[in-house]
Order: sequence, then structure tokens, then C-alpha cells
Amino acid sequence: MWYNGAARFFFVDYALYIQKWTGGAAMLERNIIANIHPVVNDYRGENYWFNGCAAYVMESVAPRPGGDGKAPATDYDYSLFAGVTGDNFTQVWPKDGRFRGECASDYLYSAEYAAGVFGWIGYAREVVTDRREYAAKVVESIDRGVPVICLRGFDNLWSVVVGYEDGGQTTLHMVHDRAEPERVSAGADIASMIFVGGKVREVPLARVYREAIERLPGLLATQTDGYVFGAEAFRQWADWLDSGGAGVMTDEGMWFTHCSYVCILATNGTCCHSFLNKAMELNPDMGFLKEVGALYRKTARMWGGEGKDNDADSLEALGGGVYAKAEPLNDPVRRSRVAAKIRAFAVVIDEAARILSDNL
Repeated sequence: MWYNGAARFFFVDYALYIQKWTGGAAMLERNIIANIHPVVNDYRGENYWFNGCAAYVMESVAPRPGGDGKAPATDYDYSLFAGVTGDNFTQVWPKDGRFRGECASDYLYSAEYAAGVFGWIGYAREVVTDRREYAAKVVESIDRGVPVICLRGFDNLWSVVVGYEDGGQTTLHMVHDRAEPERVSAGADIASMIFVGGKVREVPLARVYREAIERLPGLLATQTDGYVFGAEAFRQWADWLDSGGAGVMTDEGMWFTHCSYVCILATNGTCCHSFLNKAMELNPDMGFLKEVGALYRKTARMWGGEGKDNDADSLEALGGGVYAKAEPLNDPVRRSRVAAKIRAFAVVIDEAARILSDNL
């Protein structure tokens, strides 16, 4: 959730990362990029780490003119990627009960998916899954000043590789809102690395936003044997609660069975609007997005965590909110009320999907 930290910018201890040359060979044993900062800012609702990692890399690949040199601005920021991926619009639910992460990107991730995200904005990308290639390719990218996106193989832990030591045998990762990189050894559980290159085709920014909106109806209708997205995700979540959930819930397990999914709907209801506003600014014919935005704002009030116009029977008021405890959801009556409220979210997202489909 976003109320647990603040973005911090810092200067890395130069002595720690001083360049070391060995035997006259032109290979750095240790190097780090100049642009070091947290990957996401929780206070801004940047809860989907893949999007933060993608934006981090684009600061080096496609900085906007006028950046201050410490953290160059880019048009391809967190908000853009959270919209391009559809993460800021998409509720998820695991039908099979397997926790996969906290956004659509975590569910959809594959080499093809990651490549597609950068392809949509017109940039070269390479997804590497052979760990024998990691060290050399990380060294080459960091020495060019371009960070690397890394996916570690547990709970979809996304990070940005900003440097290396020991000729690439140890990589330096920025994770979440941490202010300093952590060291990761070559033997770590790394699933893949994404190397982003230069522009390979011209995709005007207005088109990037338009095509992202055009992909939303299909994304919101996604259903597989293991998971569902959009309105159906709310319905199946509510059905799961009505059927008793996983039995007796515990406070320790609440995040993975209920609270993380509330965090998703809370994030989307409050944080999709910058993308919608930019899409309308660049594409004046997409005024129907105002209706879509109003519906997502309605879900924020239904959640009940922000503002003063929240529903009296919001999820937070019912005891089924972001930091819900097990006790109210173990009570059949209170659990039923929470399920009914979650089912009401499906009606709102159905209407948002209808407006999108009718106007695209």
C-alpha cells in the first residue's frame, strides 16, 4: 500500500563504487549508473513494481529534454506504463488460489509479454532467461549507463539492476522504495532479465495512449483456468467469500487471501486518472474517458479509504478493507456483507467496460 514510505533521492558513497581496473584490461570490475533513486513511491500509489522498473529504465533510454541530470524526466513514466500494461485498470483474482502478485503484469508475465510492452512504445528489448548470459550482458548495459529490469523467481519480485561488482558476478539492485541498492549474487533465483535498447519505430505518444485504451476491453475480459480479470474477478472473489473462503482465516494469511486484492481495487480507483487525463489531452476525441474515470472514482468511494464522500457501507467501514483482520471475515454475517459489496464493484466495472467497447 502507498502509505508506508516516501521517495528518497540520495548520493551513493563514491568510495564504495570507485572504478577498479585490473591488469590494464579495459574491463571494469565495479560500476554503477549515475541515476540512483527508489523504484516506486508508495505515497503516490505506485504499487505495481514492473511499471516502476520500466519507467526507471526509460529515464536513461528516453529522457525528456530539460532533465536535471540526477533523475531525468521521461514521457515514459510510471503512470504511462501503469496504463499501457492496463495494471491501473484491472482487478485480478486467482481462481486456483495461487497468489501470483498484485497486478495484471504479474499474472501475464512471460518473455513475450515483457517484450510486447516495450514494443508497444516502439523500443527494442531483449529478454534473457539463460543465467550464463546475465553477467556479460549486465556489464555491457551498465557500462552504457542503461539499467536492467530483473525478475526474481519468487512472488514476482521486480527490481532494477543499477550496477555490478566482481565483473558482473554480483549485481546491484534497486528494490521497491529502498534508498540504496542491494547486492544479489550470480547464484540467486533470477528468472529473467530485460534489456531495453533504443527506438526501433516511431510511435507518437498520442498513439501509445490510444492503443493502451483500445486494449483495455480485452484485458478486462480475460479469463483462464487459473485466474480472471475485470468484473468477473470481483464476482469470483465474492463467490469465494460467500462459500466460506479458505475456511478459518488468520491475520497472518490475510494479505494473500484478501487484503492484497483490496489494495488493487483501491490503487486502481484512485490512481488511474492521470493516465486517463493524459489520454484525453493527447486524443481530444476520447472524451468518453471522463465517464470511465467517473466510474473508477466511484470504486474509490466504495472502497472508502480516501476523501470525505465514501459510501457509508464502504469496504473499510465493513471491516473488509486494505488492512482487514481475520475476525470480521470469519463471521458469516459480516463476511456476507463484504462479499455483497465486492460484488457491487463488478457492476461498476461492467459499465466501464461497456463504455469502452461502445466507443472504440
